[in-house]
Amino acid sequence: MSKFIEKLQQSLRGSAPPIGFRKVTETESSPLLVAVNLADFNRKELKQLVTTGIDAAALSVRELDPATFEQWNGSLDGIPLGLMVEDDNNVEVKEFIKRGCDFLVFGLKAPFEVIDQEKAGKIVRVETSLESGLLRSVNDLPVDAVLIATPGTVFTVEHLLACYRFAALISKPLLVAIRSPLTAESIKSLHQAGVNGLFLDTGFPSGAISDLKKAIQSLPRTQRKRPSAVPLLPKIGTETQPEAEEEEED
Repeated sequence: MSKFIEKLQQSLRGSAPPIGFRKVTETESSPLLVAVNLADFNRKELKQLVTTGIDAAALSVRELDPATFEQWNGSLDGIPLGLMVEDDNNVEVKEFIKRGCDFLVFGLKAPFEVIDQEKAGKIVRVETSLESGLLRSVNDLPVDAVLIATPGTVFTVEHLLACYRFAALISKPLLVAIRSPLTAESIKSLHQAGVNGLFLDTGFPSGAISDLKKAIQSLPRTQRKRPSAVPLLPKIGTETQPEAEEEEED
């Protein structure tokens, strides 16, 4: 199984707090996982990135060959490396999987062959505007997780509402795209909304990753339940009969 997907599923299940004086180890699930789009990095910067404690990284398939992917993968000190597949790209992803690709990230308009890959984790990227009926249908796709594609550079209240909506309708692990630093309160809100991981997209400052990880570690590790959609049911009861008007006496 994909190492990153395994971590996401563990985060979705939630982790129990340590018993007694047992120290929290690195093998236990982080309250929120962090994956990084490497588009803004060069290979020389990877050593510093590894020290921040990120959980995964991803490269765009555009202008990338399997041999170069393998070189990047070897510089990440065991951190799972994924491949982002463009909607209009018919690349042979099997060659990247042979070179150590841990997971694939793709949109709903990606070639259907991408979803058939069994040896890599599959994360589908979904726009926040997707209609609720189609969003529920994502549960039936053979994918392992969902990436909420948030437009713009600043994370807004509308984006947070979208996270609650996705968490209520999707039973799979959720990641959300982030392009600017978040406050500790914002991170806490995403955790409470049912998000399992942050995908630091292009534009996110590399110098803010360490502070982000520190803020995440302060979140509670106790198991939490996903918000669930509550259907509105008609109220059952007896109707009040209108009182009969008394006939006026002549």
